[in-house]
Amino acid sequence: MRKLLIFICFLLMLLISLISKPISVNAIASSNRDNLVLVSEKTTYYDDASYIEIKIYSSNIIGSLNSINKYNTKNIYTKTGVSEVTRHESDGTIIWQYTLTGYFEINPGISCTCYNTTYSQHSNNSAWTFSNGATSYSDNAAYGQGTFKYKLLFITFQTVNIDVCVMCDSNGNIS
Repeated sequence: MRKLLIFICFLLMLLISLISKPISVNAIASSNRDNLVLVSEKTTYYDDASYIEIKIYSSNIIGSLNSINKYNTKNIYTKTGVSEVTRHESDGTIIWQYTLTGYFEINPGISCTCYNTTYSQHSNNSAWTFSNGATSYSDNAAYGQGTFKYKLLFITFQTVNIDVCVMCDSNGNIS
C-alpha cells in the first residue's frame, strides 16, 4: 500500500511539473516555420547563366505573448523573418543555400526587438564549400554572414560572400 501511495504521489508531481512548465517563445516560432509569406525577391545573374535568388519571408503572427503570460496587458506578439540566399544552375537546380532566421517581438506601434537568430546552409555540389557562418542581432534587425567557395584541386575559382539582414518595424512589417 505504501509503495502504491509513493507511486501515485510521484505521478502527481510529474503531472504538475508538466502542466506548469512555461511555454517557450522559440518553441512557438519553430513550430510555425512553414507559415511563411514571400515579402521580397531579388535575382542576380552570372555570365554562365547561373543565378542567385535572395528572398525574404515573413511569418504570420506566431503567437501572442498574452497567451504565454496571462498578466501581460499589452498586445505584444512575435514574428519570424527569413532571408534565403539560393544559388541555382542555369536549369534551376539548386547548388547551395544559406538561410537566416530572425525572431522578433513586436509591441504594436511602439517597438520591435530582435531577440534571437539562427542560420542554416547546405550545398548540393561538393566543389562548393561553406565557411565563416555567423549570425547576430541588434535592436530590430537580424544579421547573417558566411562564405561559399567553389574549389577544384585546391584552387578557388569563385567566392561568394553572404551578408544579409532581416528587419522588422514596430508595426510587424518584415523587410
